[in-house]
Amino acid sequence: MPDAETPFDDAPISRRQFVRLSAATGGALALPGTGSAEGPDASAYEPTYRFVLSNTPDEYAVPTLVEFSDPSGVAAFEALGVGEAVHTTTEPRPAAYARLTAAEASTAADLPTAETFSHSPGANPFWRLGYYPFGVFPEATRSVDFIDFDENIQGLRELESRHPDRMNVFSIGKGHGKYNYATDRTDPREVMVVEVTNNVDDREAFEDKQKVMFSGSVHGD
Repeated sequence: MPDAETPFDDAPISRRQFVRLSAATGGALALPGTGSAEGPDASAYEPTYRFVLSNTPDEYAVPTLVEFSDPSGVAAFEALGVGEAVHTTTEPRPAAYARLTAAEASTAADLPTAETFSHSPGANPFWRLGYYPFGVFPEATRSVDFIDFDENIQGLRELESRHPDRMNVFSIGKGHGKYNYATDRTDPREVMVVEVTNNVDDREAFEDKQKVMFSGSVHGD
């Protein structure tokens, strides 16, 4: 009997991935085999993105991250005038976010500098998160200046990896948690501590330093 990680016979995604994608598309996603028979064929489409385009209505605008091989691709994409909620950037690499229909994605895929098209429903469309259970982000257009708890932790881990001599990030256990109405259960999260100072791994010197404590995410748990 297939489990949640077993891919569908006619699709490159697992059953667990289908549930995640269905939640992210607000239920617009059809089961494999019931969507478009041909499906989009642009080589730049990642498998998950291709699946979402193929199995949602033609008019459905898919949250899309387009990465370009050259900064000129950003201007070329903007000149097309396609998509909703368009945002572009050139740092750390040229990219554009937009909600694209299948036809609009096909038009953008014709750009010679368009390298990859990815399904990107997160609050920060240019920073794609890995899988985490029970999580559904709001649309990027409704998430300006807000980040989710998991984005917060991932950001802290990224800063720690860039500045290991100045920053320690660690858990001191789980909090009581809030009630998650999507899963009908209490959803406790890790209580994280971030130490920031010069030579943070010199524990003897750290103990002697005066410390300032600041709550970075009072609603994170």
